[in-house]
Amino acid sequence: MFRIIILTVILVSTPILAEEKNAINVGVCSLLPFSLVSQSLNTESYSVKIINVPKFVKSKSECEAIWVGVDVPLESAKEVIDKSISSGITLRYIGIHGDYDFKRPPDEINRTITIGASTRAAIDQGLKKLDKNELISLLASKSEEEFHEKIRNTYSIISMRNWVHKIRD
Repeated sequence: MFRIIILTVILVSTPILAEEKNAINVGVCSLLPFSLVSQSLNTESYSVKIINVPKFVKSKSECEAIWVGVDVPLESAKEVIDKSISSGITLRYIGIHGDYDFKRPPDEINRTITIGASTRAAIDQGLKKLDKNELISLLASKSEEEFHEKIRNTYSIISMRNWVHKIRD
């Protein structure tokens, strides 16, 4: 729990703000090959920033999660995830910002894709570990609603209970 709080503080204290009003924010963990991701994305459509991790995070295996903002357009999410995987980044968990708490995240978070977020936080939230093919299959979605539904269908029973509880409230 202590690790999640620290990582959250870092993400909130250094917001990733797109330079273009309509640009999508992409945060990449500092332990991952940032330049490969940033060079493969159109700089007019994306604002790509490095997210510094706490000193106790030492390994790429601790940065295998993706968090997608609820307001990120489908094509942007698909492109960023595909380019990240193509860059050789190992990603095993995916979730939607805001599915695990009881308030809507700030707008800049809702328009952010975080690549290489905390593996521990993903596990603690009950996200299911996916293999590369399962992750790639999410990219076949035809709409944002279908994409979000496919992501939520990968949530474990524990995280699904939390998400359903949020919907009821």
